[in-house]
Amino acid sequence: MDNHQHRNHSDPTQARIKKKANIPDSSEDESFESTQGSASVSSPENQNYMSSANEPAINREGYSDLGDQLMQCSHCNANMWYDERISKCARTTNPRFSLCCGGGKVELPLLQNPPKYLYQLLYDHDTSDSKNYQQNIRTYNMMFAFTSAENEVQNRINAISSPHNQIQRHIVSQLSEMLDEYNVHAKTFRMTRDRLQDGQVDNIKLKLIANREKDGCTYNVPTVPKVVALIVGDFDENSKRDIIIETRPRQSQRIHELHSSYLALQYPLLFLYGEDGYRPDILHCSAPDGKKRKRNRLTMREWFSYRLQCRSNESKTLLNSRRLFQQFVVEGYICPCESTWRIFGFPIHGREPAVERLHFHLLGQHSVVYEDHDDIDDKKRCWHLRKKGYTIGRLLWVPPITGELFYLRMMITVCKGPTSFEDLRTVDNVQYPTYREACFAMGFLQDDKEFIEAIKEAKDWGSAHYIRKLFVLLLLTATMNKPKQVWDQTWHWMADDIVYNYRKSSASPTLQLDDRTLQNLVLLEIEQLLQANQRSLKDYPSMPYPEDVNCPTYLDNSLILAELNYNNQELR
Repeated sequence: MDNHQHRNHSDPTQARIKKKANIPDSSEDESFESTQGSASVSSPENQNYMSSANEPAINREGYSDLGDQLMQCSHCNANMWYDERISKCARTTNPRFSLCCGGGKVELPLLQNPPKYLYQLLYDHDTSDSKNYQQNIRTYNMMFAFTSAENEVQNRINAISSPHNQIQRHIVSQLSEMLDEYNVHAKTFRMTRDRLQDGQVDNIKLKLIANREKDGCTYNVPTVPKVVALIVGDFDENSKRDIIIETRPRQSQRIHELHSSYLALQYPLLFLYGEDGYRPDILHCSAPDGKKRKRNRLTMREWFSYRLQCRSNESKTLLNSRRLFQQFVVEGYICPCESTWRIFGFPIHGREPAVERLHFHLLGQHSVVYEDHDDIDDKKRCWHLRKKGYTIGRLLWVPPITGELFYLRMMITVCKGPTSFEDLRTVDNVQYPTYREACFAMGFLQDDKEFIEAIKEAKDWGSAHYIRKLFVLLLLTATMNKPKQVWDQTWHWMADDIVYNYRKSSASPTLQLDDRTLQNLVLLEIEQLLQANQRSLKDYPSMPYPEDVNCPTYLDNSLILAELNYNNQELR
């Protein structure tokens, strides 16, 4: 079979979204026709340009035609496009499909044909009643919805009395009679009304039963005794799924979305017989090969995906309800395109080939968790060669402030075939003590002359305290490759105010401090600035750490200060 592809990347996925969503333009709703045999959505003025099933697709005003759904699922009889087959790489005359029923995994009872009056409203497009119904179908459905009981009467009154709507009273009357005759929930409320009108009871409750005794794969049109129960007096309030509607309710009662009757109560004009919606207890069909599945129950996505298909042996009331069908598909989601995309399980974010994140660690820093009953000598917990496949590995990114871990990552990206951590620190047959030194040997890291020049320039117009803060900023941002080298060449500029401040505080204008003491005091100042940012000089292995943290304390002692007040150059 020929595979019709549009040159602008039109494919069955996009066509199915447009076909299933039935999205009309608001200005052309009168001429909008829902499509069942074609994936295109066209207006009368461009229908002459539609291509047949045996001609290439032609794009006209944003729409494309991929032809009819000529294929049929062998399990559920859903009409499908050939490109929706499971094995797209193989050409076959008997393709298999999973989009509709999961390859026979999902089976639901077919929807029945509508009563004669509703059939006329849906398909007799030449009559004024049909045009009015299609134009205002969402309003008509809202008038008969049961999911918000306290607003039901007010909704009908507003819909009839509003001077701006086009609701026809005779259509409302005919729809009401039709629902009373065919809809199981309408019969339920009518039965409750009749009991109240008898006058024998004044405290009556209507219980909508969520559980079903029959298989959801075969039966979906319950009878009145199976969906409701009339209760006089007290009742068991422990049921979480069943809905109780009282004559004098203490608070408003709303139907839960997971209730089996929710869809029939919310959309009585789509499920006009009161058919059950999704139920979490519907089982998958048994696998033909007898294999056990991880999950044997139907998901909500699978239920909707099955219901949104077009089948020749099933009623198309749902698919031909235009804007009401669009509302049915959108609820929960943002727009019709997104909803159908997610319901059919199409990928939201595609990436080909797949990318796998690769973790790495320093020597002795990989944690392996063992339970009490685990065997420590288990051979399965060992290094295995990576299996070949179509996955691309990406190393996790780490910031430069992580130190050796950052440099380890740099070496992993260039070192070929390492079998140990020592191999990663070896460059030209020379094993370096740290990964950082290995990166210098590889030429990945440059000298820090630009930072030295920046500090040298700043000392001409900035204070020593400002230069210390600048040096701390360079440490925090991990921009220096060799902070110890920068420190050795700039520390004396950071100490310009140290001697001055101690001379002023001790009233000793001739106070002299040796370089070792000055470096220690500057390091203490830098440590305080780092600790204010939850860091420490200990986080930078190449940097020196203050030798005497009590140095500022004893410098305030005049006797100690006098002993330290000497000039090393004069003594030499």
